[in-house]
Amino acid sequence: MKNIFLVLVLVLFYYVACGDDSESISEENIEKSIPLEKNQKNLVSLIDSVKVIYKQTENALKKTALRKERKNALKTLFNNRNVSNWKGELSDMNTSTDNQGKAYITVRLLGSNSVKIGTSYIADMFPVGSKLFNKLSEIEVGDIIEFSGTFRYDYEYQDHLDENSSTEYGSMNYPEFNFVFKSIDKYVPETATTDALMDTSED
Repeated sequence: MKNIFLVLVLVLFYYVACGDDSESISEENIEKSIPLEKNQKNLVSLIDSVKVIYKQTENALKKTALRKERKNALKTLFNNRNVSNWKGELSDMNTSTDNQGKAYITVRLLGSNSVKIGTSYIADMFPVGSKLFNKLSEIEVGDIIEFSGTFRYDYEYQDHLDENSSTEYGSMNYPEFNFVFKSIDKYVPETATTDALMDTSED
């Protein structure tokens, strides 16, 4: 298991150190051109690297041990569970069916196709009329958002960061971590901001 974890760590830091060296920007790779915070790269690289190893491992005991190794790695990387200026795709947005109508969302983290965060606890949802509720009402599913907040702590001691899946398979392959949002904004690329300023200066 130590050998497996060593490979995992090497893959993680190779990804972070090298990054994406693609020079061409098109609709297909525009997402890759969006700059990400280092700790966001760390998270998605770790989760996706473990996922590959997990799928290739047939022994059930080794699979479970691998989840524990991932938990320890997450604890090392995210002892402080606060994050700022992360980016993701708003993949789902809805309101609760009770009479409060609070908004809840799911966000796919950029850099991965499978790592998501969301607001599954009622306390973390957005009340009607709140600042974040109003901001979300101006954002559409599929938009890229920039956000800050805190990962919920895992009091079941399975993943370090609180995760929704009811099975080990789900947690290792399609994790959705519970998150408390502090700020949410629609992401505007720096190039778009620069173009807007240039247009204004020309008037």
